[in-house]
Amino acid sequence: MNISRMVSDFGNSMNQHLIEGFYLEFPSSVSEISRDEVPSLFSSAVTHKDLINEMVIRVSFDGVDRHFKVGHKAKKDVLGNTHIFQLHDKTTSDSVIVTWLAAIINYHVHMHPDFDRFAGDEVTIDYFSTLLPVWLLKRSGKFKDMLDKMAARFTGDFEVELMTPEFERTLHVRVFQAECRIEGETARLALKHDLELNTLDTAERYEDCYTVITDLGGQTQDISRIPPGLSNPSSSDAFASFTDQSYLLELENLRSKKMMQHFKSIRTLEHFIMDNINQGVFIYTNPTTGEQIDYTEDIESMIKKYVKIAVDKTVQAFSFDPGESVKFVWIGGVTELLKPYIQDYIQEIYPEEVGDIHIFPENSRKLNLYALEIVAKFKTIVKGKTESETSEERTV
Repeated sequence: MNISRMVSDFGNSMNQHLIEGFYLEFPSSVSEISRDEVPSLFSSAVTHKDLINEMVIRVSFDGVDRHFKVGHKAKKDVLGNTHIFQLHDKTTSDSVIVTWLAAIINYHVHMHPDFDRFAGDEVTIDYFSTLLPVWLLKRSGKFKDMLDKMAARFTGDFEVELMTPEFERTLHVRVFQAECRIEGETARLALKHDLELNTLDTAERYEDCYTVITDLGGQTQDISRIPPGLSNPSSSDAFASFTDQSYLLELENLRSKKMMQHFKSIRTLEHFIMDNINQGVFIYTNPTTGEQIDYTEDIESMIKKYVKIAVDKTVQAFSFDPGESVKFVWIGGVTELLKPYIQDYIQEIYPEEVGDIHIFPENSRKLNLYALEIVAKFKTIVKGKTESETSEERTV
């Protein structure tokens, strides 16, 4: 099987992948197990629909076979989420390769559901790209060296076996070209183009002003200063990153101090907040007794504290000369989740700015991934371009 393009965003909470336009999403959780444990993980056959929730794979690292539960299958494990409690170096983390290969083999099942279960297949990927956060690039000193190091992880040959019943298969994966780009900054391309490579009408609003893109992730806050016209920043001074505040760690601190008896893991609290945030109240109902506990005050206090710091850092990250115009664009998974609270705080401190100066794009948590797909399409699909279009491609 040949894959012309694949792009991945290895988030600290969720993995997102686009494989030739096919979207895959699953938790970033990975739990290593022994081969002997695999048969006991399944009590019955798994359906195609449920495969995304039941991924168990074997990966060969330097000739050594290792076995993993991935995504939903691992998220409840004690050790399945250890990466979220520390800054996650994606240039060395095994979980990045494991989840990447899990996405590829899941796509193979999607394309070939009736494939001989115990047969092997060769999978070639013409172009793959992914992202690194600003904090990791800042630590390296030279952005290019770290980006190249990350890209190099995916070039070459890999072997992965899907061990989930009814879908067993082994793939030999080879990537011909891999690239890595900067998280947050890359999203500017999704502010300029849609996924069909058309220029968006809304791109005009960024033509004559600086754009500050703030990317709120589970562990960090990355901020990029984009020149007028959503051009490519030319200096490392255009990037800032803050690692002293982590949304996921704030959740864990709250859980361990006040909610441990009802939420056994950070993942359960995370999903409780996601399920209730649109209602604006956080009432826990005991599934066995029906007893209700109102956690609204505790959770909202934590969220508001987090939001205040995030907004203040965004507006103070860069200085601008008198007369220069600036717009702030909010993206990332945490932004999409906490959007009402962020907007309320901005409205309180900076009246009239929400919607004009502070912008919250639709699908903000997918903007980095969409931007990677735009680049991938420019590099693998667009042919017979005019000179002006060629110049446009160089900006990506």
